[in-house]
Amino acid sequence: MGLRGWALFLAGLLLLAFIFSHPLALHLRSGMPYSFLPVPGLELLHQHPGDYLQLMYRFWLFEKALEGRTAFFSNAFEFSTPRTPPTFVTQGIPISFLFMLFMPLGNIAAYNALVVLSFLAAGAAMALLVSAVTGSPGAAAACGLLYACVPYRLGHLYGGHIGGFVFFLPPLALYCIERGFAAGGGGRNAFRWGLACGLCVLSTAMTELHISFYLAPLLCVYFAVSFAALARQAGRPAATRTALRILGGLLLPAAASVAYLLWVRHAIIAPSSVSGGRTLKNVQAFSPLLGDLLRKSPNAEKNIYPGYAALLLALWGILQRRREIARGRAEGGALLLLYFWVGLCALGYLLALGTTLEARVPVYGWLHARVPFLAFSRTPSRILCLALPALFVLCGFGLRAILSRGRPARGAAFLLVFLALADYHPKRPIGISILRGMDRVYETVRREAQGKRLLDLPIWPGDSAWSAIYEYYATLTGVPIVNGYNPVPRQRYVTEVFEPLRSLNVGELRAAQHALLRDWNVSHIVLHQDLFPRKVSRYPFRFTLRNLLDSPYLRFVMQEGPNHLFEVLDAPSGPPPAFCRRSPVGNLYPARSAGYEVGRRIQDAAASGGRAIAAVGRGEPEGMLFGGVSRFYPTGAFRVWFNLKLVAPPDDGPAARLEVYDVGKGRTIAARELSADEFGAPGGYRLFDLSFVNQESARIEFRVQRLGGSGLRADFAYVLFDGEEDPRPRYEAEDLYHIGRCIEDAAASGGHAVEISREEDPHMPMASGPERLYPPGEYRARFMMEAEDADEGSVALLAASSSFGDTLASRELAAADLRGPGRYRPQELEFTLDRLTPLQFSIRHFNRARLRFDAIEIERR
Repeated sequence: MGLRGWALFLAGLLLLAFIFSHPLALHLRSGMPYSFLPVPGLELLHQHPGDYLQLMYRFWLFEKALEGRTAFFSNAFEFSTPRTPPTFVTQGIPISFLFMLFMPLGNIAAYNALVVLSFLAAGAAMALLVSAVTGSPGAAAACGLLYACVPYRLGHLYGGHIGGFVFFLPPLALYCIERGFAAGGGGRNAFRWGLACGLCVLSTAMTELHISFYLAPLLCVYFAVSFAALARQAGRPAATRTALRILGGLLLPAAASVAYLLWVRHAIIAPSSVSGGRTLKNVQAFSPLLGDLLRKSPNAEKNIYPGYAALLLALWGILQRRREIARGRAEGGALLLLYFWVGLCALGYLLALGTTLEARVPVYGWLHARVPFLAFSRTPSRILCLALPALFVLCGFGLRAILSRGRPARGAAFLLVFLALADYHPKRPIGISILRGMDRVYETVRREAQGKRLLDLPIWPGDSAWSAIYEYYATLTGVPIVNGYNPVPRQRYVTEVFEPLRSLNVGELRAAQHALLRDWNVSHIVLHQDLFPRKVSRYPFRFTLRNLLDSPYLRFVMQEGPNHLFEVLDAPSGPPPAFCRRSPVGNLYPARSAGYEVGRRIQDAAASGGRAIAAVGRGEPEGMLFGGVSRFYPTGAFRVWFNLKLVAPPDDGPAARLEVYDVGKGRTIAARELSADEFGAPGGYRLFDLSFVNQESARIEFRVQRLGGSGLRADFAYVLFDGEEDPRPRYEAEDLYHIGRCIEDAAASGGHAVEISREEDPHMPMASGPERLYPPGEYRARFMMEAEDADEGSVALLAASSSFGDTLASRELAAADLRGPGRYRPQELEFTLDRLTPLQFSIRHFNRARLRFDAIEIERR
């Protein structure tokens, strides 16, 4: 392509960037992409946590390094405690240099500019490679357009993975090798091309470890194949001279890359929580299915769809290139190079499936156990960074063959490329997350916490993208935070920071923890209501908030939106807290998710969830029939019920033993043995309770031990605070899981109600819970609700379901249903239970009204 051709090509890439990123152009300074294929209706969210925030934070670190506020290659603004000194981080170099060019527009706009530029970089790199291999400018331009828009790249790009930004590096490195070995060059420019390839390798190592692990062996193979091809064309002496000059340029940056990767393994991976590598079970969770080859997936790691048009062009390219070689119209070594591209594409897609084909083709498992670094990756599809360049080189051969047949054929080629691009397009807006920016809470932190540290709650073990929001706020305040986000957090952070502070997730702050915060110079705590999933706590946000409000070690400062600010006091303002608060919410542990050492998981129509864990054989050993799942529980008195069935009495002695096990201390804190007589007449499930007391918050596991050769089945375990009784007739909205704000309202039954605005994210239910047991019967639930500023039509969806996921009844709530005299009008929902059922109620909102929810009442009909 000439200068004019390149200008048109880059303009086309720019146009595609805005088409494939719509509606990003409307939110360049206020929002960032979070998903290529968002859930329908969730295309526009507010403050959605994700990897994109971490990536922007890494770029921001480079800016702070240039300003002298932190050291280069240092991460001093997160995981900041005396026990966890700053870690090494590349700060996004070299991509962060481009980020700096757009910094005057603001962090968000600068990040979005890189999103757009990535289309140009990926497309141009692929066009260069295809042009060098096929010699066809038209095929090169078409393949560049396709490569820039391939769904796998866009899934990672919009998900905030830096691999989507540096997808241009593998084809660019291959292009440099290709140019270095180009026939007729005589090796004069080989050194420069080798150096350029080495810089690509070094840039990859510093930005995306997965691509780097795969790129190094690929370049070795391509170097050998290209050497053999040149030797057939120009003779071995000329090929050797060229190869040595390429190696001369490649050697230094390649050696630096290898040294860097070895250092990463020693200094970053070895002290991390994944130092032993990932198991094949970890890999299985991220392995694409065969069906993902046939359709686009909303999961970025499983979005391996190549496109039917691209596959057709690649197959046509293989056939046409093979025909050219057979007729002697190709240069020497062409067949070897063709085998290389075909093999790379096929092997790449095979390995991208991970463990999916392990039972039939156990290639990935074999490599996982033997190839260095591969065991540390749980995302097998990352190898597509190599397979996709090979796919589009083969497409280039196919397009070249079509374009050479005259004008009508060119129209067909244009149509194929257009159809491929249309196929790649998501057909709906991409996911955009609107960021709120600085609020009064973080403005106070920025003003009062300079030179100190901040703790954000909830606190995670470090590897959760939910914590990426904390990194975003760090870019606004410049105040170092105790916690943070890293896919491979240091084990030292987990054991010396997370575990000692974990009880703050349930609002429990004791003297020893207060001393830690003071020693670490933590002046403030921000509690985030909108970042409080059930993984954090077995109880709703309000339970944690009320405990923190009671704390003598904290002073509540303010609330704005979902953020609550506390100041850490120098000395306690009162006696140590008693931690006597309770929650009406129950916690269920179904058999379908429990672990076991004896027995097996079976279908059982009599069980509440239709499944049970059963041990019925006389020859089966004694051991744990139910357990294996531990959760963090606050201080307090509790009761746990086990739903069990005896199908065969024991040979002698008790039939079962119930246990409450403290995982952290490694001891049983409560136990009860059950005799066969306690089960009564055989044939049905019975509930057996066990009381226990947590003297302090702890990770608890509930177990059933099978004894005496009994035939035993376990359905579920179910936990309540002591004093709670089933069935409960009423729940206050503020005591359930909810989003929005808890407001004071004299008209509400408990003096408080839950209110949500139109801006709340509809992917989160307005309210849900309580996961409580109700016996068989006919029921009516009344949701006490009201609305303001409601659009016509449906404004919410009310639902009653079992905790096993079965919807028992649902109803769309219209704006007209909420009009009328009085406050908090009852909205009824009727349902029937045919067995003992753990119940969940939920309210889904549609962003069409300001809704308030007071309480829910349940009565028998």
